[in-house]
Amino acid sequence: MKQYVKRLIDEHSQLYVRIQKLHNFIYNEDTSIVNKADFANMCMQLAAMRQYEKCLIARLNNACISFEN
Repeated sequence: MKQYVKRLIDEHSQLYVRIQKLHNFIYNEDTSIVNKADFANMCMQLAAMRQYEKCLIARLNNACISFEN
């Protein structure tokens, strides 16, 4: 396996964990302690992270690598 593909896999794995942590915080924790601006920014960040994950998956698919989260 080429080095760049290994790096893509590692990057996706790390991103997936971060997405799960942020998602769990936003949807499962008491977010009343977070000010509204920060909460909105976290929601925007989560959306951007999900979009970035789609880009990484597309690149992996182009390298003939497919997997399930």
